[in-house]
Amino acid sequence: MVGINVVLKQDITSDALSGLGKFGKVLNTYPEINALTMRVRQSDLLAIQRLPFVAAANEDAEAVAAY
Repeated sequence: MVGINVVLKQDITSDALSGLGKFGKVLNTYPEINALTMRVRQSDLLAIQRLPFVAAANEDAEAVAAY
């Protein structure tokens, strides 16, 4: 399982959450930017990216502080 960040082409609706929920667990939603985070199987990422209401979906990257 991997963490992903998803940006939608629309508002976050119950239909969108239901469609995404078929692939894994929605962890957090950010309605002000139509985005959410999920935990899914890596093999499902391409299918999520191809959903008609998804603008972008990418694997989460670890933030590293620059000193």
